Amino acid sequence: MKKALQEAIDSADTARIRSLLTDMAADTKGNAAVVEDITAAVASVPGLFEPDDGKFYAVSAEMMTVPLTDALRQDLDSNFSLPKFRLFVETQAILHRDPKYYSRRMQESDAVGATAESAEAVTTGAGVFSKIAFVIMAVGVAAAVVGICVSLKFLLGVGIGIVMLGSALAYRAIVARDRRMQAAAVA
Repeated sequence: MKKALQEAIDSADTARIRSLLTDMAADTKGNAAVVEDITAAVASVPGLFEPDDGKFYAVSAEMMTVPLTDALRQDLDSNFSLPKFRLFVETQAILHRDPKYYSRRMQESDAVGATAESAEAVTTGAGVFSKIAFVIMAVGVAAAVVGICVSLKFLLGVGIGIVMLGSALAYRAIVARDRRMQAAAVA
């Protein structure tokens, strides 16, 4: 066990022990000997952990990000709870295995976000065109109903023609939207 940690344990300086444990977990990032020292210190110091304040960071260490890890480390100064410390140690172990894990995850997340945004833009653009098509169909239905009620075969024919035109436009909008979404998903 590190000399400074042993001295803090001997003097029962809980704040110093917490600080040293956090620093050890961050500086060594999963070193087996240090993990054993941390485990021994946790077992030998009663009342080391505080009740958790319920602040949520992530479901697992794999879901953490660099900003969340930094915030977690700062939060350990004010609320040194077992769930938070365990999550912090697990994130440090992941960083020990792969130092660029979280930065790569952020890039992947940004790429997924960009794809979702482009798909949303495609859907929005196609949505306006399809709304126009449905309005044209509604006008055609109205003209056809008036043609039936007034007994004007010409107006009935025009109404049916407008409904068919609106249907064709709506079909084209749907097909175009699907193609753009597939192209955005591939890109």
